[in-house]
Amino acid sequence: MQCYDRKIELGHCLSLTELNFTHYNRFNEEIKPGDLPITLKKLSLGSIFNKALIHGSIPPQLEYLNLGEEFNKPLEEGILPNSIKTLYLGVKFSQILKVFDLPKSLTNLIGIGNLKLQSPNVLNQLTQLIELNLGNYYNHQIEVNYLPLNLKSLNLGSLNQSLIPNSLPNSITFLDMGKLYNHKLDINILPKSLNHLIFSNEFNQSLCGGGGVGGDGSVGGGGDDADQNLIPINCSILEFSGNLNSSLVFGKDIIIPSSIKKLKIHLRNSKCIKVGSIPLTVVDLFLKGSLPLQIPIGMIPTSITTLHIDFYGYQISPFVIPNSVINLSFDFYNQPLLENSIPSSVVTLDLGKYFNHSISSKNIPSSIRYLKLGLNFNHSITDIFNITHLTIPSYFKYQLKQLKLPNLISVTFL
Repeated sequence: MQCYDRKIELGHCLSLTELNFTHYNRFNEEIKPGDLPITLKKLSLGSIFNKALIHGSIPPQLEYLNLGEEFNKPLEEGILPNSIKTLYLGVKFSQILKVFDLPKSLTNLIGIGNLKLQSPNVLNQLTQLIELNLGNYYNHQIEVNYLPLNLKSLNLGSLNQSLIPNSLPNSITFLDMGKLYNHKLDINILPKSLNHLIFSNEFNQSLCGGGGVGGDGSVGGGGDDADQNLIPINCSILEFSGNLNSSLVFGKDIIIPSSIKKLKIHLRNSKCIKVGSIPLTVVDLFLKGSLPLQIPIGMIPTSITTLHIDFYGYQISPFVIPNSVINLSFDFYNQPLLENSIPSSVVTLDLGKYFNHSISSKNIPSSIRYLKLGLNFNHSITDIFNITHLTIPSYFKYQLKQLKLPNLISVTFL
């Protein structure tokens, strides 16, 4: 094989199990039988590889194969050995696949370009496949019986075609709706087996079978109506990763089932979620907002033990965070901490990368043992005696002995 003007001979390297060509290698040479050692388990062909693969060129014991972003050559039956478990197909792949062109040994198929299936049996005959990621370019309708019945994890990638009822097998426990999916859902579309559900960045649809899109957001209060709620009742992790439409209201258009334990919401305004909309079963809550938002007292339920807040320009008011929270973290927060804004239940506090305001026993409770301060922080830390673990910037201008932290047992410099 050639890489630039250099000849590479690897066939005799019988101890070699992994070979990676990076973007900088720009490897794009034909691979002949015997070029690669038969001991190879993992092979990544880089970002520009686009040569036809021939029978016998891929080692018979290979388990992981990344064909790269540019690869767009036919894959015929037998070219890929039946040892391969993980296969990456790049964004340019748009070949027609026939039944048995893909090895039946596959357990993970990541990124399938814009491939075309000659038969619905191309994918469903992969009986060992447990993870499928459709990637950034696949946008074809998923028909009933297209997907293997043992599939556990599905990422829709850039798919933006309406899902057909019963097209997703009931074996799926993890479903990421991808980046673009924004179609109305109906009963029998989301598998009842789902445990972890992520809605797409563009999703702006009601999730109640008989509910409409909320108007002024005046309706609050969560519930668990099994006849209307389109979120599977066994789901325990629910994420809304995009900017929800300002007219969608939690408690009216989106009812969070009482099975949910971990919840992530990206809010557009303060009216789209009301006190009581988050059930008391939720213990882990991630709140994100791209606009200044106000969180009313009582909106965060008293069941929450882990809370992450990622808001711009918002100051936490006293008593908004309930006294149940043990682990509290911020991301873009850079507002002075008010007295009683951090509850006395908090043990672990991460003030985020941008926080740069004074802290003391007046605004930091004595319950805190683990304190993380981001790269922007450059204030003194006074009379916070119970901290045992501290993370501070490397260029922090104060000496540790100046901080007077008698119980400190661990320091990490960023």
